[in-house]
Amino acid sequence: MKKYLDFTTSNDIDIIGYYPQVSNTENNLFGSPFAPKRINYGEIPEEIPHLELQFNKNTKVTDLLSTYNPYFGFLVSERLEKIISSFHLPPHKFYPIKIIRGDHMLNYFWFNFFDNLFDFIDLKKSTIEIYHKFNFNVLDTLSIDSEENLKKINSNLDFEKSIRLKELFFNANFPNYDIITNNIMGSGNFISEALRDSLNENNITGFLAIPTDVIVR
Repeated sequence: MKKYLDFTTSNDIDIIGYYPQVSNTENNLFGSPFAPKRINYGEIPEEIPHLELQFNKNTKVTDLLSTYNPYFGFLVSERLEKIISSFHLPPHKFYPIKIIRGDHMLNYFWFNFFDNLFDFIDLKKSTIEIYHKFNFNVLDTLSIDSEENLKKINSNLDFEKSIRLKELFFNANFPNYDIITNNIMGSGNFISEALRDSLNENNITGFLAIPTDVIVR
């Protein structure tokens, strides 16, 4: 079984210059109430509404870019797209986009990927923690058991309590993807150590890959 790490965009100002690095232009339709279609998390359509972004002032150009829109997937450079494409990926699509920097355009992709992790985890063995929002003390540890049970637990929490993943155990059907989006609870993404190593070997910039608090097995 592969080992995984939490994967996200860097928030180190020395690396990225400004957070977020890019934002919508006035011509952008993606995520706008004026868009002809809304693209929801988990959907991978053939086409998307016009996505037009611009680099913010003082931003540094990196291979992985931080943004508030789209709020899922990743903005990746052409060379990062080539590296990711060589690994084992869930259902996905790379949408070519151009990002405005000054008086010229840079070529990027929006990398949108998804597969339902509920199909690939051992729900009986995988666990969550109920914790106190203010002092962060762990109050209980429970089996996920089922998607319905997880929704029930979450809906019955009072305002001082919250839940988070503790352990994910994959079942025999898991395809051993090199990148995973976490749709079990909250958000976030995991990448394999092999993909992380390839990013480092190729001097890819703008990412953060750290040991995960969730024990992925």
